[in-house]
Amino acid sequence: MDKELENLIKSRYSLLYVVSFEEKRVIQSLSKICDLEDVNYNGVQIWDSTKGLRCMSGAAVSGGENLVTPEAILDHILKKALEVEGRKADSKAIRGPIFVLCDLFRYIQIGGGGGFTPEIERRLRVLPDALKLTFMHVVVISPILTLPTALEKCITVLDYPLPTKDQFSVLVSFAKQKLLDRKRITKEEGDAVPVENVVRALLGLTMQEAEDALAKAFIVTKKFDIPTILQIKKQIIRKGQLLDYIYSEETMQNVGGFEGLKEFIRFRKKAFSDAAIEYGLPNPKGVFLLGVQGCGKSLAAKAIANELQVPLLKLDMGKMFGSLIGESEEKMRRALQLAESVAPCVLFIDEIDKSLAGGTTSSTDSGTTKRVIATLLDWMMEKKSPVFVVAASNSLAEIPKPILRKGRFDECFFVDLPIAEERQEIFAIHFRKRKRDVQKFDLVKLVNLTDKYSGSEIEGVIEDAMHIAFSDDREFTTEDVVAAISLCNPQYTVVKEDIDRIREESRNRLRPVNMTIKQMMKIKNKETDGNRFENV
Repeated sequence: MDKELENLIKSRYSLLYVVSFEEKRVIQSLSKICDLEDVNYNGVQIWDSTKGLRCMSGAAVSGGENLVTPEAILDHILKKALEVEGRKADSKAIRGPIFVLCDLFRYIQIGGGGGFTPEIERRLRVLPDALKLTFMHVVVISPILTLPTALEKCITVLDYPLPTKDQFSVLVSFAKQKLLDRKRITKEEGDAVPVENVVRALLGLTMQEAEDALAKAFIVTKKFDIPTILQIKKQIIRKGQLLDYIYSEETMQNVGGFEGLKEFIRFRKKAFSDAAIEYGLPNPKGVFLLGVQGCGKSLAAKAIANELQVPLLKLDMGKMFGSLIGESEEKMRRALQLAESVAPCVLFIDEIDKSLAGGTTSSTDSGTTKRVIATLLDWMMEKKSPVFVVAASNSLAEIPKPILRKGRFDECFFVDLPIAEERQEIFAIHFRKRKRDVQKFDLVKLVNLTDKYSGSEIEGVIEDAMHIAFSDDREFTTEDVVAAISLCNPQYTVVKEDIDRIREESRNRLRPVNMTIKQMMKIKNKETDGNRFENV
């Protein structure tokens, strides 16, 4: 039962608009509210456009089968309100009922299935006054919020929350006990995946989706398998059409270098747990990655999601813009709500500098771009949900300074071209990914030949070497890689000025992605010692 919904009913808010996909849960909550001793309402009556008006038990209401149009049900409610107007509503017979209108949003939605009609709008506008002296309520349930301007002051809107951790804990425990009682699993099998981990994976689903996910996970794996549950979330993202669900098996072991980021994620990984909340830690905000193209920013985002064992969503700013007034801002809000609904998750915003550039320069879109970006930045600052944002950029020139402060990101990293040790690790990673024996290659020679090469360029020369050898029907060797290197023109030789500019922008502003805390402290101590001796 939702406390806010209970408070609104007790406060006699007569016309409510509940935004939720879960009709069943909302109706069950209303039924429980009716049974409260200090409410004592005469039950819930449900209306839809196919069955008309009926009781919650399914029993018919006298004449209810004829009330299949919105005009008919609204006239029925107005008539009931007039019957009890001025009478004392102190007996259960005239306290309520709560009328739940399940399909009305289709008729008041502009351009909706039934079309917008002034007659329906007028009936809704007079309802609050008609119900004011009665103990009756009208609750409109809708999966989306679509209200004409004329109704905004008449209806109280409530976003019905998705199931909480406690509710999912009850669900998982009940499902586990049911399987144990039926001897479908042993206690050891039931305890194989901690309840807390299963609950965290379920967060963002409706109760029905959670029940389906648990059933599918057990049928497929004979346990409450988290990856199977996450597949359900993938379907939610796909249906939303605003975010991209990125599937990847990349891990932190597949990322060469990035020791500082790896350490950072290791420290933050436990912060998504209940123990962290009890400890007093907030949910991690995310990281900002500035760096040279092809040096592993996108790869790092995929690895972070796998390390945290959460879905990876990609926000494409191009999908956020629509042709109608207000559509772009609404799309951004829906995208962010969608990310929160499947949280915990990683939200990847690639090339955020290009997106922000539209909001910092003059444009001809009447300020739409600025408002969309403002929506994103405000959400990043205020969000409480476990959505870990990974933002990547190739330049700081268009990035507003406030975005780099701690309130929006936990840490800001600079991703430079890999040094010799990192290039050796990158070569080894790519050889192993292609199931080749690293010992058969002269890594030292290859590292010396690839100074100022990015990680993607190293991968590229390996693939070129494989093509050379494959065309000759043989295994590729170090010499094939050397030949591929000789044909490669690394981006540093082409855009040296741009890369040097990025390095200069990040100097003393961003933490090097390959530096651990211990290394950073060592450098800071040296600088402090040097300054102290200079003053002697």
